[in-house]
Amino acid sequence: MLALARDEQDERWIAVLVGNLGEVSLRAGLPADARVEFGEALQTARALDFTYGVVRSWTGLGSAELLLGEHEQPRLDLSKALRVAVDSGFRELASDPLQLLALHAATGGEKKRAARLAGAVDRLQEDLGTTSTVLPDIQRRLKAILEAGLSTPPLERLKADGLTMDLEEAARYALETSAETASGAAGLGSGNS
Repeated sequence: MLALARDEQDERWIAVLVGNLGEVSLRAGLPADARVEFGEALQTARALDFTYGVVRSWTGLGSAELLLGEHEQPRLDLSKALRVAVDSGFRELASDPLQLLALHAATGGEKKRAARLAGAVDRLQEDLGTTSTVLPDIQRRLKAILEAGLSTPPLERLKADGLTMDLEEAARYALETSAETASGAAGLGSGNS
């Protein structure tokens, strides 16, 4: 496949193919390998200014890092993926980093934030007519954390709050820190990209 990509003289395919190797590694339960592969895909995609590859690679890196038990780096990588997806108009690519940021919030003890983000993901996927491409294990983990941490009526109310958010609102909410949320501050453009 790499030879075909070179023959076609479209190096973007190399970023896609290396990213696909990362996906295979994630699904095989090898997040450390996936992190390396997504890192290589990201380098190629950034060098080519290939938005699709950049978003997929940062999303993959965040997934691998979450599975490796890391906390701060996945938030940074997933935030970058979400920012680029929203800023470039790639709405379809925003769903996965948004869902992974919900898991990040849930594992960090921010279950209410996670539930709202889960609702926002549901709305985005409904609006786009798509489903999640996040690993089923990650989806089950998010659902289990939310159901264990919140009783049904509050969980459903919080998810309903998220359903009212459009993509830009959901992105702002996902990207703000806990302190910003508490003070009411928000800003899609804040932070490093």
